[in-house]
Amino acid sequence: MSEIRDLGFSQGLIVGDRAFVAGNLRFRLPRSQAVIPEVNPGGLRCRPGDDLLVAWDADRQRQIPGRLGDWLTTELGLYTGDLMPRWLASGAGAGPVMGVVVLPGVLEGDCRVRDQ
Repeated sequence: MSEIRDLGFSQGLIVGDRAFVAGNLRFRLPRSQAVIPEVNPGGLRCRPGDDLLVAWDADRQRQIPGRLGDWLTTELGLYTGDLMPRWLASGAGAGPVMGVVVLPGVLEGDCRVRDQ
Protein backbone atom coordinates (compact mmCIF):
# COMPACT_ATOMS: atom_id res chain seq x y z
CA MET A 1 0.00 0.00 0.00
CA SER A 2 2.98 2.31 0.27
CA GLU A 3 2.92 2.69 -3.54
CA ILE A 4 -0.66 3.95 -3.38
CA ARG A 5 0.17 6.32 -0.53
CA ASP A 6 3.21 7.52 -2.51
CA LEU A 7 0.80 8.44 -5.33
CA GLY A 8 -1.07 10.71 -2.90
CA PHE A 9 -3.92 8.59 -1.54
CA SER A 10 -4.39 8.69 2.23
CA GLN A 11 -8.15 8.29 2.74
CA GLY A 12 -11.32 8.77 0.78
CA LEU A 13 -13.23 6.80 -1.83
CA ILE A 14 -11.98 3.59 -3.43
CA VAL A 15 -13.76 2.60 -6.65
CA GLY A 16 -12.90 -0.89 -7.90
CA ASP A 17 -13.96 -2.87 -10.93
CA ARG A 18 -14.62 -6.00 -8.87
CA ALA A 19 -15.41 -6.84 -5.26
CA PHE A 20 -12.04 -8.57 -4.89
CA VAL A 21 -10.10 -5.45 -5.91
CA ALA A 22 -12.21 -2.96 -3.94
CA GLY A 23 -12.47 -5.18 -0.87
CA ASN A 24 -8.75 -5.88 -0.63
CA LEU A 25 -7.94 -2.19 -0.92
CA ARG A 26 -10.57 -1.31 1.68
CA PHE A 27 -9.07 -3.88 4.04
CA ARG A 28 -5.64 -2.28 3.61
CA LEU A 29 -6.97 1.30 3.78
CA PRO A 30 -9.56 1.07 6.58
CA ARG A 31 -10.30 4.81 6.86
CA SER A 32 -11.75 4.75 3.34
CA GLN A 33 -14.98 3.47 1.81
CA ALA A 34 -15.04 1.17 -1.20
CA VAL A 35 -17.64 0.85 -3.94
CA ILE A 36 -18.12 -1.34 -7.00
CA PRO A 37 -20.05 0.20 -9.92
CA GLU A 38 -22.31 -2.83 -10.42
CA VAL A 39 -23.41 -2.41 -6.81
CA ASN A 40 -24.33 1.27 -6.87
CA PRO A 41 -24.76 2.00 -3.18
CA GLY A 42 -26.33 5.43 -3.60
CA GLY A 43 -25.96 7.99 -0.86
CA LEU A 44 -22.17 8.06 -0.91
CA ARG A 45 -20.72 10.37 1.70
CA CYS A 46 -17.31 11.95 1.42
CA ARG A 47 -15.51 14.64 3.31
CA PRO A 48 -14.62 17.69 1.22
CA GLY A 49 -11.05 17.20 0.07
CA ASP A 50 -11.13 13.38 0.23
CA ASP A 51 -8.91 11.47 -2.17
CA LEU A 52 -10.15 9.24 -4.99
CA LEU A 53 -8.57 5.89 -5.83
CA VAL A 54 -9.75 4.04 -8.93
CA ALA A 55 -8.46 0.47 -9.27
CA TRP A 56 -9.03 -2.45 -11.62
CA ASP A 57 -7.63 -5.81 -12.60
CA ALA A 58 -5.17 -4.75 -15.31
CA ASP A 59 -4.42 -8.36 -16.24
CA ARG A 60 -7.89 -8.36 -17.79
CA GLN A 61 -7.75 -4.88 -19.32
CA ARG A 62 -4.93 -2.33 -19.35
CA GLN A 63 -7.10 0.78 -19.64
CA ILE A 64 -9.92 1.76 -17.31
CA PRO A 65 -12.75 -0.66 -18.14
CA GLY A 66 -15.63 0.97 -20.00
CA ARG A 67 -18.29 0.31 -17.36
CA LEU A 68 -16.00 1.63 -14.64
CA GLY A 69 -15.26 4.78 -16.65
CA ASP A 70 -18.94 5.30 -17.41
CA TRP A 71 -19.81 5.02 -13.70
CA LEU A 72 -17.08 7.48 -12.74
CA THR A 73 -18.47 9.99 -15.22
CA THR A 74 -22.14 9.50 -14.32
CA GLU A 75 -21.85 9.19 -10.54
CA LEU A 76 -18.79 11.31 -9.73
CA GLY A 77 -18.64 13.73 -12.65
CA LEU A 78 -15.15 12.57 -13.62
CA TYR A 79 -14.08 12.55 -17.27
CA THR A 80 -11.71 9.60 -17.58
CA GLY A 81 -10.34 10.18 -21.07
CA ASP A 82 -7.31 12.14 -19.89
CA LEU A 83 -6.42 10.06 -16.85
CA MET A 84 -3.01 8.39 -16.82
CA PRO A 85 -3.13 4.96 -15.15
CA ARG A 86 -0.25 3.54 -13.16
CA TRP A 87 0.49 -0.17 -12.97
CA LEU A 88 1.18 -1.88 -9.66
CA ALA A 89 2.36 -5.48 -9.49
CA SER A 90 1.27 -7.83 -6.77
CA GLY A 91 3.50 -8.02 -3.71
CA ALA A 92 4.73 -11.42 -4.85
CA GLY A 93 6.29 -9.88 -7.95
CA ALA A 94 4.67 -12.43 -10.25
CA GLY A 95 0.95 -12.26 -10.45
CA PRO A 96 -1.86 -9.86 -11.05
CA VAL A 97 -1.22 -6.32 -12.13
CA MET A 98 -3.54 -3.63 -10.81
CA GLY A 99 -4.26 -0.47 -12.74
CA VAL A 100 -4.72 2.56 -10.50
CA VAL A 101 -5.50 6.24 -10.79
CA VAL A 102 -5.10 8.37 -7.68
CA LEU A 103 -6.56 11.87 -7.52
CA PRO A 104 -5.68 13.48 -4.18
CA GLY A 105 -8.13 15.90 -2.60
CA VAL A 106 -10.62 16.09 -5.48
CA LEU A 107 -13.89 15.00 -3.83
CA GLU A 108 -16.69 17.20 -2.53
CA GLY A 109 -19.04 16.22 0.29
CA ASP A 110 -21.46 14.55 -2.14
CA CYS A 111 -18.55 12.51 -3.58
CA ARG A 112 -18.60 14.42 -6.85
CA VAL A 113 -15.25 15.45 -8.31
CA ARG A 114 -14.79 19.17 -8.02
CA ASP A 115 -13.93 21.10 -11.14
CA GLN A 116 -10.31 20.65 -12.02
